[in-house]
Amino acid sequence: MSSLLKPGLVGSVSTPSGTGQSSADSEARFRSIFIAHLKSDGYSEAEACRLIFKTPAPFHMPPSGENGLALLDAFRNHYQNQLPYSWYFEGLQRETDSDASAQKVPSRPVTFIVVPGIFGEFIDQLPFQSVLGANSSLFAIKWTSALKRVQDQRYSLLNLDSVARPLDQLVKIGSIDQGGRAFCNVIVLRAGGGSLETLGSLESNVEVYRRRLEKVFNVIDEDTDIYLVGYSRGLAVALALVSALHEDNKAGKLSPASRAWYSKLRGVVGLGGVFYGAKFAQDVLSGEAGATSSIVALLRDTVDRFQIVPDGANSREKGRIIGHNVAAWSQFLMRVSAAERAEVADEKSFLDNDLPKAYASERKFRLGRLQMSPPNAAGIFSLVNGFFRKTFEFATLVSRYNDHVLGLKQLVGAVITGVETLTPRARDAWWRTHELPKDLLLFSVTGTMPDAYLNGFFSPLNSFAGFGAKSSDYDVLLRSGYYDATASENTQINDSQVSHFASRYWEQMYPNHRYTHHYLGVLGTHHWGMAFPFMVRDEHRNRFPRRILLKSLSVFIGSLQQ
Repeated sequence: MSSLLKPGLVGSVSTPSGTGQSSADSEARFRSIFIAHLKSDGYSEAEACRLIFKTPAPFHMPPSGENGLALLDAFRNHYQNQLPYSWYFEGLQRETDSDASAQKVPSRPVTFIVVPGIFGEFIDQLPFQSVLGANSSLFAIKWTSALKRVQDQRYSLLNLDSVARPLDQLVKIGSIDQGGRAFCNVIVLRAGGGSLETLGSLESNVEVYRRRLEKVFNVIDEDTDIYLVGYSRGLAVALALVSALHEDNKAGKLSPASRAWYSKLRGVVGLGGVFYGAKFAQDVLSGEAGATSSIVALLRDTVDRFQIVPDGANSREKGRIIGHNVAAWSQFLMRVSAAERAEVADEKSFLDNDLPKAYASERKFRLGRLQMSPPNAAGIFSLVNGFFRKTFEFATLVSRYNDHVLGLKQLVGAVITGVETLTPRARDAWWRTHELPKDLLLFSVTGTMPDAYLNGFFSPLNSFAGFGAKSSDYDVLLRSGYYDATASENTQINDSQVSHFASRYWEQMYPNHRYTHHYLGVLGTHHWGMAFPFMVRDEHRNRFPRRILLKSLSVFIGSLQQ
């Protein structure tokens, strides 16, 4: 395995334009803040190093002078010999300076607006739920009642139309407080089931969130700087939102309601975000991404088979069509619920290793060593079936039969369009045709899964608390995604869905679109752990300290203003 540890030496260190601070410098600064907060909460030095890794020096640099998709391909070749364990070990060897100022509450808290990721409407949990669940937080006490008195529209697949909802149901708010003051305020844009707010085109998502934020900040009036936090695909939506507001502002067309909060907007944070797309998403659509491809293809095929009951159909014809659709849906549910184990696509390989075989060997090894629980057979089924049961009222199946069929068809179309926006080709086209404000600050926070089980190497990272390796999330859903993403992206430095190099900003990617950027480092958790304690509920939780992540981000931003 020693060959997997050798980095290449190319390029020059990336320095954010106009800051005098290199990518390595900003990572070191954030890491010291994060570890200081961990220690103040009782974590040991060893535990802290397990929760935030360190990027080796060569990987703060672009591997070639190319740009766009050509540079992404160069990154894939550059990263392929790296182990997540070596990035953990890189941090373990670095002493972290103690910084008492890192624990001070900022004199002026920032407000984070969290834009949810793809399939956010499938999930009961909200990003940073523990912050939002504190109804006694200063921010919630001050503004929740006022939000209840204002309404906005949310689309409903069940109604095939928009429905009025109070703002307190459409956004959730809270703050992290200390000593009677707030470290930061948090607003999460809540995507309800069947709202299509995390699916479909970026333009459709932007239209909804732009209108909603106008109403939110017509209520909430704080002396604060605003930062959008784009989680996963939410980053693409956040960037598109800022770009649309920027263009209207240049043209003198920005409404007073938008200007009220846009004038306070200072930056965008990518949290496991898709700055440059995920080849994994491309492979999902082309049928080459294992279990994820399978369920998307199965859903598309099932809904394509559904038939509409024509006007004037007699009872016999209605019965035939309904029977046909029930059979198609039953087959779908049976096939999903039978997915007791996550799968890795056939014939996938990485560094001459057969990934399906490696994944099967890892599962057997972990189960034999009692380092995992038997997988929840209902894992992926519980997410998909639960979503459909909440979104579509089967009690009205007969009276509104065609509406349900049309809603399902619309949902699947939005899923496909939403995934397409994540492909490298789509992101490349977006960056070449859109502009952001020149003074906008960009931030990147990345993560990684433990190493793949290659050549009999079992990564010690599997035991780290930030991964929740005994949970159903990890075993049924995330681990197979990691193997598929490893093959798609040609690197093990991925968080189960997005590679490290594609989820951080590189000013060299598009020379005509350069913005000030701060790279904050690699978290010792996977794509879901950055924002959620679990997706599939069982007795296990992911213990990554998400509140400390937000506090540290607040302090880092505050240090830029000094």
